[in-house]
Amino acid sequence: MKRIAVFASGSGTNLQTLLGWFPHKDPRAEITLVISNKQDAYALERARQAGVEAVYIPWKKNGREDFERQAQSLMQDRQIDLVVLAGFMRISSDPFVEFWRGRIINIHPSLLPDFPGLHPQQQALDAGVTQSGCTVHFVDAVLDGGDMILQKAVPVLEDDTADALAARIQPAEHEAYPQAVRLWLSGLAFPVPNLEEGTQEFGPGFADVLKSWEAQGLDVAQRQHAVRVARLLKTWDKPELVFAGLHLSADPVVALARSADDLRLGFMTLEPLQDRKNRWEARGRLLERAEALGLKEAFEAALHETALEWDRTTF
Repeated sequence: MKRIAVFASGSGTNLQTLLGWFPHKDPRAEITLVISNKQDAYALERARQAGVEAVYIPWKKNGREDFERQAQSLMQDRQIDLVVLAGFMRISSDPFVEFWRGRIINIHPSLLPDFPGLHPQQQALDAGVTQSGCTVHFVDAVLDGGDMILQKAVPVLEDDTADALAARIQPAEHEAYPQAVRLWLSGLAFPVPNLEEGTQEFGPGFADVLKSWEAQGLDVAQRQHAVRVARLLKTWDKPELVFAGLHLSADPVVALARSADDLRLGFMTLEPLQDRKNRWEARGRLLERAEALGLKEAFEAALHETALEWDRTTF
C-alpha cells in the first residue's frame, strides 16, 4: 500500500474527497499524513476526524527552508510515497520539488497552461473564454508548469462571477484528483522521463529518442503516450518493438498498442463526454484487430486497467 501525504492551507474540500477514496474505496493507497502551514486550517480538523495524523508546521517570514526541512523529515520518517498539494498556498523550493520528482502533484482551477498563478477564475472571465476547468499536474520548478496528468472542463457562463465559476469547477476537481491519484498508482501518470531516467529504463538508445521527439516537436502528452506504448509492448512480450514504440512507428503491433493506450485513457480528453463514451463502446473493431495479431488477451488487459474510470467520469 502506498502512503500519501497531503499539504493543505485552507478548508480542505479536495482533501475530504481524497480521504473518502484512500483507502476506503481504493486500498492501494492510504492518506497517512496531512500537513498545513496554517494552524487554524480546517483541513487539519478534517484529517483528525478521519483518524489521520495532522501536523501544523509554521511558515514563518522567509521560512520556507525550515518548513521544508521539518516536512521532509516527517515524510521520510513516515515513508511517504506521494505528496498531494490540495490548496497549499505556498511555492516549494527547487531542491524539494526535485527530491519528489514524479511523486508530487497539484491541482489548479484552470485548463493549464491558461491562467496559471493566483485568481485563475477571474483571469478566465477577463479573457472572455467560454470554457474553464481544472488541471492535475506534476509539480516542477515552474509555477503551475509541471507535466499534466489530466484535465476536466466546465463551461463559463455569460453572467459568471469568479466565485460562481470557482463553485462550478469544484465538483470537477473532486472527480479529477482521486482519478489522477489512481492513474499514478496504476503507473499511467508520470512526468516525461529525462535522459537519465529514460536510459535507466530503456537503455542508451533513449538519447536518440529524445532527439527524435524534439525534432518532431512532440508535446508532453505525446511523449507520455510514447512511453506508455513502449511499456505496453514490454508487457506484451514484444521487446524488439520497444524502441519502435518510443518512436511511434507505423508497425501494426505498435499501432495496436497506440490504440490501446488512446482508448484506455480516452475518458480524460476534453471532447464531449458522449463522444468519448461512444468511442469506448465501439471498441469491438480494435478487439478484432488485436485477435488477428494474436494479442486479444493482452489488448483486453490493457483496457481493463481503466475500465472503471469510464463509469466514474462525468465531466
